[in-house]
Amino acid sequence: MPAPDLALVTSQIRYDLKIGRAWLAVFDSPQDTAVLEYHAPQGVRGDGAFRSERPRLVLRLAGAPARILADMDLTDEGDDGGGTNAGKAYLVVAADLSTSGGSTDLGTAFCSFQGEAARDYAGDALSSAGDVDADGYADLLIGAAENDAAGADAGKAYLVLGASLGSGGSLSLAGADIAIVGAAANDATGRSVADAGDVDGDGRDDILVGAPGNDTEGSNAGVTYLIFGVTLSAAGASLDMAAADYDYVYLGDDDDDYAGFATSGAGDVNGDGYADMLFGAYGVSSEFGRVYLWPSPGD
Repeated sequence: MPAPDLALVTSQIRYDLKIGRAWLAVFDSPQDTAVLEYHAPQGVRGDGAFRSERPRLVLRLAGAPARILADMDLTDEGDDGGGTNAGKAYLVVAADLSTSGGSTDLGTAFCSFQGEAARDYAGDALSSAGDVDADGYADLLIGAAENDAAGADAGKAYLVLGASLGSGGSLSLAGADIAIVGAAANDATGRSVADAGDVDGDGRDDILVGAPGNDTEGSNAGVTYLIFGVTLSAAGASLDMAAADYDYVYLGDDDDDYAGFATSGAGDVNGDGYADMLFGAYGVSSEFGRVYLWPSPGD
């Protein structure tokens, strides 16, 4: 019998308390599905920061029952190891999970990534990056949308190459292979990060980084950056979005669209051999929101 697929079923964060839990489930058949539920914001954080204004999206299982394989507390989005609310992300490898299920203490994770500075909230967005350097190892993306390196809450996203992880342990994001630095204050770069797939057809995965607070097309209109794997492989320690160190940028249409709040690879939707992309803009049409499907620029 083939090994069942693994899926991250839900990551539910209560932003007022910075606590949450994730469930990793094993699907026993292709008919198993998950349902996306929308939970409206319940107010903003005391200081009115952008991050607490976002809605919650929760996945719940539907259809045939699935076995819960692991149950992991996610309590360190506001971890203070690198300063107050610097944040931390964890990498849990499948070999460390018991097939009999149970709880997993993230303190025993194969690797952890500590935020650089106070109030970075590193780990607020996480994704596989695919294999951007085509070395056979999966790479990682970690967002820290409130990093202040380029201005207050300009944000930053980090690329960690799989080949750099070695034997794991505790690592600082200051030592990430590449830092993707926001263009301006309040851009919230890294609010979303995603593996775009192979958009340009060169055999390397490409990445998406959202900056929903960017003001290029209007206040908080937002943008999403597409960065090719070949660009990442040739980069030094950082890429500066203010210096246009990206391959393409997708702009929100109007004030308060918050385009780039969510990003994802879409696979090859039109069958042309290139990966396509999805961008979310929850503020469009008086917060009814909109999702954009965008074909590869190679089309």
